[in-house]
Amino acid sequence: MHFFLTGILSITLFLSGCLDDSSEPITRNTTSQNIDQTVNAWIWVYQSDSNVLNVYNAVDGTIGNIFMAKVHPMMHIILAGPASEPTLWMAFEDSAHSFTSGFHLHGDHAHMEIPEFYKTIAVGNNPTHMGVSPDETQVAFANDDDQNISIIAVADGTVTTVTHGSPHSAALLTENYLIITHMQEKWLKIVSISEDTVIKQISIGANAHGDAYYQPTDTAFIATDAGIEVIDLTNMYLKKTIPYTEPGRTNFLYCNGNHKIAIGLHKVDMGKTGKILFIDMVDESLSYVEIDNASLNWNIKTGQFALSANGKKAVLSDMLSTKVYVINIDDQSSFYKTVQEVSVLSTGVAVGIDVVGDHVWILDNDYIYSIDVDEGILKTDSRFKVNGGDWIHVTSFDGEVINET
Repeated sequence: MHFFLTGILSITLFLSGCLDDSSEPITRNTTSQNIDQTVNAWIWVYQSDSNVLNVYNAVDGTIGNIFMAKVHPMMHIILAGPASEPTLWMAFEDSAHSFTSGFHLHGDHAHMEIPEFYKTIAVGNNPTHMGVSPDETQVAFANDDDQNISIIAVADGTVTTVTHGSPHSAALLTENYLIITHMQEKWLKIVSISEDTVIKQISIGANAHGDAYYQPTDTAFIATDAGIEVIDLTNMYLKKTIPYTEPGRTNFLYCNGNHKIAIGLHKVDMGKTGKILFIDMVDESLSYVEIDNASLNWNIKTGQFALSANGKKAVLSDMLSTKVYVINIDDQSSFYKTVQEVSVLSTGVAVGIDVVGDHVWILDNDYIYSIDVDEGILKTDSRFKVNGGDWIHVTSFDGEVINET
């Protein structure tokens, strides 16, 4: 299986044949120092003050491309199709923007190419929450001001509008339906996209915010004040509520690659915490990992959290200490989790991680540094300068890469 990193999603493809691709070479970044020549990845660096998305080659720190895009400050990027040329999607105000990931798939290998503009699509007003279908052929944006959902067909940009939204809805695409929620009212609606009709309304806890979908069991997980609501979508009912066992709640759930563990950024009244919530979506159970003396953000506004595309490693940075934490989520056990602590130069650095979690990068004072995950050390002698930025994102490929940049 071959995956791309979004921090949120993964994609799999099996093709045969190989095209004759050609890309213009790009000039080496003269500020780069001892960059690891074996890591084929693109590092996307977003500057919110200028709405600029700079894309850097992790191999040598050169700029591959520069895009203009307005991105929601709390909901950054999702990955979708088409399968041979995965795309990144983001939205703000009334538009969704997309770009190619920089990898073109050909069977058991991929060509690393310069990322390109893909599409800009008009959506509703104030798109906030977003989602992608399990087959990655559709992306969804919940438009808060219009109280509707824009469903975009990735291949051709066709937009379908679902009218049954709310002032702050989920946009959770499942195998067959769209799931929407309401923060002020205690309901969840299962909606037919093609017919724009509500198939079933289910009562849930207050302040629904944060969701995950596990396709193998066709089950949705919705974070509310009461706990994690488990929705059986095959039979369309509230199966159970998993109560929080620690003070506070989670506002965001993340899972990737059909891995059975979802991660929740934990929110408490004091603002920062050292706890991270984990949901086993097969056992339908909840547990926490607590990092001693850590101060973690409960959202991803400035990029202190990233999840590998296979869903098995996460990286978080400390808001008050000069530390980054790499969390390994073992595939063989429900909650076998280990935390690796890495010392860095500044507090609250933005983080990014590759598709399988073997490589981590941080953005610190206009420099990109890499972290040796095996050794647990910051490679201070291997860095390159960037043109400023607030958060970073990484695209990469798990398999042989032919670098054409």
